[in-house]
Amino acid sequence: MISKEGVSYSGHVSIYNGKEVVGGNSNMHVSQAKVVYLYVADETKKKGRKQ
Repeated sequence: MISKEGVSYSGHVSIYNGKEVVGGNSNMHVSQAKVVYLYVADETKKKGRKQ
């Protein structure tokens, strides 16, 4: 997903700035990241799902 400034995401979040992953935690406020990958845990397969 493309992030917007001032938007907060919850869940397992990895921030990718176009070159490298610059952060990721369970509750993050996104202000400058260009691309945000939100992974939702699968309780049965325990795999990430890109949204």
